[in-house]
Amino acid sequence: MARPSKIDRLPGEFREAIGRLREQGHTIDEILAHLRSLGVDTISRTGLGEHVQKLDAIGERIRQSRAMARELVERYGEAGEDRLARLNIELLHDLVFRLQTAVVDGEPVQLSTLDAQRLSATLRNAQTSARADIDLARAKKVWADEQKKKLAAVEAEIEAAGPDAKPDPAAVLKRIREDVYGIFT
Repeated sequence: MARPSKIDRLPGEFREAIGRLREQGHTIDEILAHLRSLGVDTISRTGLGEHVQKLDAIGERIRQSRAMARELVERYGEAGEDRLARLNIELLHDLVFRLQTAVVDGEPVQLSTLDAQRLSATLRNAQTSARADIDLARAKKVWADEQKKKLAAVEAEIEAAGPDAKPDPAAVLKRIREDVYGIFT
């Protein structure tokens, strides 16, 4: 594995400043001048240029991913949760494939057995989490529908008693608590 660059060995604040300045559209020379003003003089213009190229490539990949996500939301926005979960799994498979075929510093990226196991666990966890979210949303909807029906039944009984009948508010509230919400006092 390649040795970390001088920029990679800088404290996080400096790396964040480089990324922030590049994102704001500053040139390599402007970023280098800013680093020099902060007392960082171990970075060469070439090294900074290579780092900025990597940042630009990552930024482009992020923009492509966001564009793809927007397109997918427009295309499948109202699709079922199961379909979207499968789509996320396919996107993760694509990411793994691109990682396996990537080349860094002229050498292909190699995944260790541990890395492959972690990716597999991440994929499994993503699928399990998506399924749990779907199941919880369905359960909440079923519960809410049941509560609406129970409340409608109580309201119908009150209306059936007629306009002249004055129900006891305390009794009505007690019945709603018990029948609709299951709270027994």
